[in-house]
Amino acid sequence: MLSELDPSLIPENTRALVLDWDDTVVATKEVKVQQHIFVARERYGIDLVFEEMAVDWGKPFHELIQKWYRVEGGSLAYQEVLQTVLSYGKDFPKQLFDGAHDIVAAARNAGLAVGIVTGSPTDDLAHDFENTGFTKKSFDYFQASEDSEFHKPDPRVFDPLKKWLGARAIAPVDVLYIGDSFPDYQASRGAGFMFLGVETGVVDAQKFRDAGILSISAIGRLLKYNESL
Repeated sequence: MLSELDPSLIPENTRALVLDWDDTVVATKEVKVQQHIFVARERYGIDLVFEEMAVDWGKPFHELIQKWYRVEGGSLAYQEVLQTVLSYGKDFPKQLFDGAHDIVAAARNAGLAVGIVTGSPTDDLAHDFENTGFTKKSFDYFQASEDSEFHKPDPRVFDPLKKWLGARAIAPVDVLYIGDSFPDYQASRGAGFMFLGVETGVVDAQKFRDAGILSISAIGRLLKYNESL
């Protein structure tokens, strides 16, 4: 079987396919919330509640650390908590969604630039790469949280990407961004990109529909498989 991108989901003018990472390419929410509950309780005596944490999910990583562990950003306490949380990452691995590798290959075969823009820090992504078979070099462009002073839903989070795209004569209107949250949508549309939602994160199909946003059940739906000898 050979895979290609489903043309009914990829606008004809698309020249770059840019993906969110957490809960778009890899399943993050369930396992990482459990990681934070464990670390907060065992290392800091803080009892986090899953339902309350779910309301915050999708915010930038540094904001979650500050709120859940009750530390001030940039402080020594913050840095200590951050390193402790990251050290447990290998014990709570994220799982790759079906079709992710095929999507990158199919996009490249179609002549599209492929990028990632994520709110996760590079240190956290190291464990993901070990588990998924991806590296930064798997993509034409890769942007982690520390690569921009802005974060979704602020469209300026995409300024480094737009600079990279501009050097390749790719206009914002020819970029399709795929993500799982309303901040993904707000930031990407504010940057002038097209958007497609995936229902594997914080927003389900009904919520996307109510907001008038096109979505698919999972990233694997981007693929169309053909028989090949």
